Order: sequence, then C-alpha cells, then structure tokens
Amino acid sequence: MILGNLATALIMVFTGLALEAYVGVLISVFIIKSGLEMMGETLGEILGQRSDSEVTGRIKDIVCETPGVLRAYDLVINNYGPGRDYASIHMEMDSGTTAEEIDVISRDLQVRVYQETGVTLAAIGVYSVNNTDPVAAGIRKKVLEIASSHEWVLQIHAFHVDTDSKRMRFDAVLSFDVDRAEAIRTLCSEVSEIYPDYICVPRSPTLNFC
Repeated sequence: MILGNLATALIMVFTGLALEAYVGVLISVFIIKSGLEMMGETLGEILGQRSDSEVTGRIKDIVCETPGVLRAYDLVINNYGPGRDYASIHMEMDSGTTAEEIDVISRDLQVRVYQETGVTLAAIGVYSVNNTDPVAAGIRKKVLEIASSHEWVLQIHAFHVDTDSKRMRFDAVLSFDVDRAEAIRTLCSEVSEIYPDYICVPRSPTLNFC
C-alpha cells in the first residue's frame, strides 16, 4: 500500500494525473479480499472442513489391512491446531474376538496410524459381526437383498443377529435426498415381514466411512 501511494504521488508530480481514487479502490478490494479469505478460514476451522483424502484413505487402509479387522467405518477427524489431529473410527470384527485381542489390535493401530499419518486415534469402536453362525449369515444375506432393492440405501454395515434374544441390528447409510425416519421405518417393516419373530433395530448414522 505504501508503494502504491508513492507511485501515485510520482505519477501526479511528473504527469499531472490524479490516480488517488483508483488506487484507493484497488486497495479497498485487496483489503476486502484478504478479510473474506481470513473469515473463510476461521469459519472453516469452527464449522469443520473435509479432511485430506490422502490421510483418510491411508487410515482406512491401515485399519482394514490389520489382521482381525473385517472393515472400517465412521471415521471422524477433529483438528485442534497444527499437528493436533484426533480421530475416531469403528471397525468390524468377528464376534468371537476376545477382549485381549481387541486391546492388542487397537493399541497397535493407534501407534501405526500416528507414525504414518500424524493423526491420533483417540477412540476406536468395535462392531461385532457373527460371521460363523450360518443362521445369522442367512439372515444377513436376506436383509442385504432387501436393502439393495432400494436405490436410497447406499450401504448396510455393522450387521449383527442374536438368535437367542431374536434381535438384529445394523447401520444403514442412506441417500441425502430421502427422509431418514421414513426410510428406516420402511426397512424395518420389510425386514419384520420376513422375520416377524425378530426385533429389528436399524440405525441411520450421520457419518460413514467405508
């Protein structure tokens, strides 16, 4: 801005042209542009921004490559300043996995993810999947067929069936252009028609990662 004022003064001295008004407009535009960019960055930090796709993709790969982990979902990364990224994630594991095995896998994942991405896995949730039960596997296959018949169902995960208590639960990833409450009621109704003895507990999470 100082150089601009100096250049304007020199032009006025040597040519007689008064450019103060034009230079003032340019300076104002520059100030407004800088202010909007700063405001956008601040709002982005407050409201949240999309995480780096390379980082999220690498975290997914690390988790899914780990022996004992079937799939990974619901990754959320929060940034609290440079070098202070904290994340939470859910991973599907077989229902026969012991608490000690889960503890070892979780701790190893936290170390590896931090070393390779700089992100701290502050929380790791576990979805229990009973893949070894043929009855549960058959029910899961049928529910997936029901879900795939609707274009607004993008994905079904975290599926678990308790054949003793007759309860089944799963997460349904839905399209943004559908009424979530109505969609869940439709899914539950269709599943209950085929399995009337079971209590169906579907859920529509807001954040998913797969």
